[in-house]
Amino acid sequence: EKILPELDDEFAKDVSEFDTLEEYKNSIREKLTSEKQTEADRAFEDGVMTKLAEAVEAEIPDAMIDEFLDNQLESMRRQLAGYGMELGMYFNMLGTNEEGFRATMRPNAEKQVKITLALEKVAELEGLKPTDEEIENYYEDLAKRYGVEVAVAKENVPTESAVHDLNLRAASKLVIDNAIAEAPADGEDRGADKKDAAPKEKKTRKAKTEETPAAQESGDGAEETKKPAAKKSTTKKPKAEDAE
Repeated sequence: EKILPELDDEFAKDVSEFDTLEEYKNSIREKLTSEKQTEADRAFEDGVMTKLAEAVEAEIPDAMIDEFLDNQLESMRRQLAGYGMELGMYFNMLGTNEEGFRATMRPNAEKQVKITLALEKVAELEGLKPTDEEIENYYEDLAKRYGVEVAVAKENVPTESAVHDLNLRAASKLVIDNAIAEAPADGEDRGADKKDAAPKEKKTRKAKTEETPAAQESGDGAEETKKPAAKKSTTKKPKAEDAE
């Protein structure tokens, strides 16, 4: 017969850095709450970005989507090279090829391009511009991530790409901060554990865009596009509306 340990302070000391069982329980509770909140925040942000993509009224040129996929593949190629693996080997492991991969990823690529275009327009309308300190921090983080000197990071990622990436980040934060989570409609199934944690999708201000040059990728692998030629919006702040 299996004998379970007594759940007391001694048990807490043996399995954790805490002195009491109550402290140990509280730490577990806080960790679970934090994880659930992180999951809810991610779902919220994904919902906002989805609504933002839906707000883009322009038809995205195939060339732009193709270039986005090219950048994705090049980023994957660089990452896999660090593990001594070729892209073709990776596709073989997945039971596909480059053509199949492109077909599978194309819908998401179109969505990401639309998100980028919308965020570029928000950055333009809001006059977002990173400070010199933010740009320097960007290169320091990039250098740390790839284990290189800051000077090397600057050589491989043009300042224009760094500024563009920072503008997208700032615009994304602005949109998310101004989005509103809506409670589920009466009778809608919330889910056993999603009553308060998982926010509903939000909608931000519509931004009309025209066809733009194909998407580009910065040296750190972030998917980006050139600045779009967009129609002027009549509002400045993103608006939120009821979720479906």
